[in-house]
Amino acid sequence: MVLTVVVPAVLLWPIAGFVAGPRRVSGPATAVAAWVVATALAVMAGVAGTVLLLGRLPDHGEGELMGAATAGIALAAVLAVSSAGRVSPALRRWAPPPARLPDDLLAVFSSRSAHGAELADLLRELAEALRRHWQLSAVHLWTAEEGALRCSVSVPRPAEPPGDVGATDIRLLRRVSVAGSGWLHSWLPDLLQGRTVCELRLAPAVHGRDVLALVVVERDDDADRFGEAEERALMEVAQRLAMVLRNRELDERLGDTLRHLRRINQQLEESSSRLVTAADAARAAIERDLHDGAQAHITGLVAAIGRVRDSLCRVARFGDRERAACLADLDALTERVKEAADALRDLAHGIYPAVLTDFGLRAALKAVAARSAAPVTVDVPDSTRYAPGVEAAVYFCCAEALQNAAKHAPGASVSVRLWASEGRLHLMVRDDGPGFDPASVHRGRGLLNMEDRLRALGGELTCESAPGAGTTVCGFVPLRREA
Repeated sequence: MVLTVVVPAVLLWPIAGFVAGPRRVSGPATAVAAWVVATALAVMAGVAGTVLLLGRLPDHGEGELMGAATAGIALAAVLAVSSAGRVSPALRRWAPPPARLPDDLLAVFSSRSAHGAELADLLRELAEALRRHWQLSAVHLWTAEEGALRCSVSVPRPAEPPGDVGATDIRLLRRVSVAGSGWLHSWLPDLLQGRTVCELRLAPAVHGRDVLALVVVERDDDADRFGEAEERALMEVAQRLAMVLRNRELDERLGDTLRHLRRINQQLEESSSRLVTAADAARAAIERDLHDGAQAHITGLVAAIGRVRDSLCRVARFGDRERAACLADLDALTERVKEAADALRDLAHGIYPAVLTDFGLRAALKAVAARSAAPVTVDVPDSTRYAPGVEAAVYFCCAEALQNAAKHAPGASVSVRLWASEGRLHLMVRDDGPGFDPASVHRGRGLLNMEDRLRALGGELTCESAPGAGTTVCGFVPLRREA
């Protein structure tokens, strides 16, 4: 009767111990549990087999034999349980390495990253998968940010987040594939502050010479140690993470470049439209100026010449008074011819100054300054010639800026400066007038034309001003010097 109670208890004790024990077991611990449970099941099978061989329950005469057999089987179960600790090292050597992180999980991680999933969500999912698959106590992921590594994800969330890894420590991580607590104690002791675990591994995610992330995994003191297979799998995870982060960085750069190109393309389209409109308006203004100015002068000259001709035809019948009148008309006609010539010269200068074509920017800007009502100083170091388009753009921008200064800051002193630097020709027109608030003033057509001229050549224009501080117009164009 006693055996019927003791034997089941002995047989069920190892099973119950492993069922009620820690749920988180891995590798050799699982194998030891299987060893003990298998032994217990073998004992139970032995008792059942004895009964089946007899074909009946043992009688009183066979009780002593049955009791001895049952006691031996129970003793074997106890010895199996007590030898489990010695079996564990052997099983640790013979057992196959623990399964690595499934390839499909890493593939899903890469695929979701390529489809634009948030990086924070991806890293948290990866950390949770690592912790679940390798029965870890904690997982921490650092990512590169502004020259340092900052802890982006911790599972579970610690009371105090781990500190940053600086540039000096990052250089050390470049040389490491997988490291443990001993390496950290020697080289990065700051990462161990506040940690009580004795089992820790880290793997930097390195691409080229850049450390893009850092993976740190932890296990409790009573857990199994990390094996070589797990370290290799951790290194593979870090390598895959580095590839994903580099691809995301390249995608972001490509996106920024595409957005920048779209902005430039839009600006060029707007500039081209404004240039066409401005060119049409300029042609209309030229036609109007020719009709109202030079053409009117020339028409008047034709009529005056006709009158003088008629007078000369009758000169024989004229006296001294008539001849004096004819001479006076000729003198007046001469003056009107000079005025017509001056009008044509001014018109031609407004269209494209001949002095710019013949002598370059320095002479052309000095000529503009000489015609200005305000005092203008011109600082152009030499008479170096540049491409005609570059010279025209810079000249007309400076001329427009001088005209704006004369209009909005009458009497103010103005300076014009040109200089070449780093493959660019720079311009600056500054006045000491009253200035204005750029936010409250509409950008006029003149300023837009200046911007369009420079942007058409790949340059830029800025206008800075403040009430009481004058106005400064700055710009540049890529430099192409004429031979």
